[in-house]
Amino acid sequence: MRFERFQRAIVTLIMIAFASVAIAASPATGTAPKPGVKKSASARPTPKPKHTPPAVIEKPLGTWKSKLTTTSLASNLSQTKPTFVMISANWCPFCKKMKKDVFPTTTVQAALTNWDLVYIDSDTYPKVAAEAKHRSIPFFVLYDKNHQEVSRFTHEMNADQLSAWTNDVYARMGELDKIDADLKAKPGDPQLLSRRANALVGIALKIQNVDSRITVAMPAHLKAAMDAVKQAQAAGDNSAGLKAQMQLMEIIQQYLNNDLAGASGKLDQFAKTYAADKDLASDAFFWNAVFTMKKNATRGRSHDMESDRMFEDYLMKYPTGRFADASSHRLETVIAAIQKVINDSAKKAKTERAKAAKAQQLKDRAAQKGAGDTGTDDDSSKSDESTSN
Repeated sequence: MRFERFQRAIVTLIMIAFASVAIAASPATGTAPKPGVKKSASARPTPKPKHTPPAVIEKPLGTWKSKLTTTSLASNLSQTKPTFVMISANWCPFCKKMKKDVFPTTTVQAALTNWDLVYIDSDTYPKVAAEAKHRSIPFFVLYDKNHQEVSRFTHEMNADQLSAWTNDVYARMGELDKIDADLKAKPGDPQLLSRRANALVGIALKIQNVDSRITVAMPAHLKAAMDAVKQAQAAGDNSAGLKAQMQLMEIIQQYLNNDLAGASGKLDQFAKTYAADKDLASDAFFWNAVFTMKKNATRGRSHDMESDRMFEDYLMKYPTGRFADASSHRLETVIAAIQKVINDSAKKAKTERAKAAKAQQLKDRAAQKGAGDTGTDDDSSKSDESTSN
C-alpha cells in the first residue's frame, strides 16, 4: 500500500543520510601515495567521459501556446475551453523530465485533449507567470472557461497522476456546468441548488498540494462553496451532511484568516462530534495534520516529523479518503527533501575526501623533498671534510 511504501522509503533514506554524513566525517584512505613510493601508471584512475547535457526542449508539445501576450495571464487563456497552464523554465530538471517522459504518453495526450494548452516560460514571461502566484516549478494550474482557477499542482507528476488529476477536475467542471444549465431552466429548484452546493464543496476541498493550494487558491473556492450551501439551506436543505461541510469550511476559513488557535479548538470539537462518521472523521484528521504543520512552522521549524507522521497515518487509516492525494504528495515531497540531503552529503563527502587526499599528497611530497635536501647537505659536508684533509 502507499503508506507502507512511504514508510519504508523514509526510514531507508534517513539511514542512508546518516551513513553519508558518517562517510563525510571519516578520514580518506588509499588515496595518497606513501613517502618515497611513486604510483604506477596502471594505478591511475581512468578519466570519466565528459557528460553531455541533454538537448533543451523548448516546449512540451507542439500544440501548446508558448508565444504569449505580455499584457496579462487572462489574455492568454481560452475563451471557449478550459485551460491547462504549465509554468516552467529551460533550466528546470523536473520540467525536462516531464517534457520527455510524461507529456508524450498517450494517456496524458488523451487527457489534455479537453484543454487549451498554455506553456509559460517563467524567464521569458516573468510578469505573466507571477500572476499565477506560483512558488516553484514545474507548476500547473487549471482554469475554467470564465478564467477562474479550479485547481493547481506544484512539482513533478507522472503520467497517471497528471491524467487522473486533469480528468477528475474536468469531470467536476462538467457536472457543475450541467447543474447551472438546469438551474436556468428551473431557477431556485431545491434539489439542483443542493447538488450545486455539494459540487462546489467538492471543488473547494479537492486539494492536490498541502502548501500552495491551501494558501493561494482555496479562499475563493471556499467563498463560492459556502455561498452555494447558504442558498441550498435557504431553499430548504437542512441535511446533516451539508451542515457538517459548512462547519468544516468555516473552520478552514478561520485558519486561512490566521486564527490558528481558534480554528484548532473548533476542529477538535468537530472531530469529537463526527467521530462516528468515517468521511468527516478523516477530514478532521487531515486538517489536524495541516494545523500541526503550521504550528511547528510558526515555532521556527522548516520541517517536522510530527505532521509527516500524521499525514502517513492518514493514508494508513483512510487510503481512499478525500485528502489521500494531498497526503501522498506531502510525503513524496518529504522523500525528495531527504534524497537531496543524501545527495548533498555524498557530494560533500567526495569533495572532503579529495581535499584530504590532495593535502596528504602535498605533505608527502614536502617530506620527500626535505629528506632529499638533507641528504645533499650531508654529502656536501663530507666532501668538504675530505678536501680539507
